[in-house]
Amino acid sequence: MEILGYLLAVYSFILLLNCIVSIFIWRAYRGEPFIYLPLYWIGMCICFLVQGLAGENPILISFASLPLMFPVFFLSSVIPKEFFDKDELMRLVISLIVSLVLSALAYFTNQPKWMVLVLPTYILVAMQIKGSIDLWKKNKGALARIYAALLFIAGLQVASFPFSRFIESFAPIGFTMGICLAVSFAIVLPSFIIESYLKQKNLEKDKQYETLFNILSHDISNPLTSLGGSLTLLFTKKDLEPKQVSILRSRANRAHQNMVDILNHVRELREVESKGIKVEFTKVDIINLLRETLDDIEDRLEVKKITVEHNLSEAKPCEVLTNRETLKNQVLLNILSNALKFSEQDGKIKITLDHTGSEVILAVKDFGKGIAQKRLDKLFDFKDNSTTEGTLGEKGTGLGMPIMKRYCDALKIEVNVESKVGEDSGTLFVLKWMLA
Repeated sequence: MEILGYLLAVYSFILLLNCIVSIFIWRAYRGEPFIYLPLYWIGMCICFLVQGLAGENPILISFASLPLMFPVFFLSSVIPKEFFDKDELMRLVISLIVSLVLSALAYFTNQPKWMVLVLPTYILVAMQIKGSIDLWKKNKGALARIYAALLFIAGLQVASFPFSRFIESFAPIGFTMGICLAVSFAIVLPSFIIESYLKQKNLEKDKQYETLFNILSHDISNPLTSLGGSLTLLFTKKDLEPKQVSILRSRANRAHQNMVDILNHVRELREVESKGIKVEFTKVDIINLLRETLDDIEDRLEVKKITVEHNLSEAKPCEVLTNRETLKNQVLLNILSNALKFSEQDGKIKITLDHTGSEVILAVKDFGKGIAQKRLDKLFDFKDNSTTEGTLGEKGTGLGMPIMKRYCDALKIEVNVESKVGEDSGTLFVLKWMLA
């Protein structure tokens, strides 16, 4: 009995220590998968505590075994699409619920204790063993395979539980195996999830670099070809008429500006994704800032003969707490450029500024061809950098809106977009933020 008491104390200490360490790891990394570490060990502590308090009551012991599902759910969350998918997990959960009902039925009809425990226990065994085999097959990493082996061994240990739980002489063996597995999981689990987390981050970074490379290699080729062709004609043809020279110069300037825009967007997105966004807030007169932004795009409005209708003269003076340059260059210019791009020749853009109580609402509406729902759903996703030509064939990078959204988040601006495809359907951007 002294040995059993010693093993009990050691096992309790290891579980408690793992809870504390896992909480520190979660706080250090702050990544979503790491929350499963403290949940895992807290679940093990609850399982151990309830089973101890349950004594020889098989139905309480049966329900206390539920946290043993944690290793499987843990893996399912850490390795999406490489372990149990959602449908399979749902089937297993339903099977477990049914088995617990049957377990309760066996208990209330005075069946032997092992019969009460065997159904839910063996569902858990099946989950652990199948999970370990799937992980072994689908992941060749060393840590993943060690974790799969530990999960398999743990499944075998649980398989003996219904028959050994009430045999006193087996308790030292059970606690010794429990201690060994707890120590092993304590070493492997954090390492495994850190490796998986870093691998995922590296994968995302690789995709990001691939996206940026594709933008540079693909999107720049069009304006570069246009620029090269225009300059070649300007320098080689001597008999060009003034109108032709003007058209070629305009085309060259537009191509040059497109390349500058692409490079700026790529550089900006790289900064946003790698360093985050840091802005300093000051009080800004939103009406004056909007007028200034419209002045900056006046020449572009004239090219397409776009009329801007607004209520800035009638709007009440208002100040917002924001970053002036960021709001103008990364948010307002992006939205107005987007409206300009998709407006038809001789079209119009409508700007409405309003504030009620403590909220400022800015609406920018164009009356162009609109955005398809499929594109609208991914409008702020930089990974989906597909772009649509403007009404005069204006090119884009597909990065303007994702960048704008990230800056809106940093400036604490709520942004909503509504659009339908069709003549004069247009697109409506609505920005909301608090008065200073």
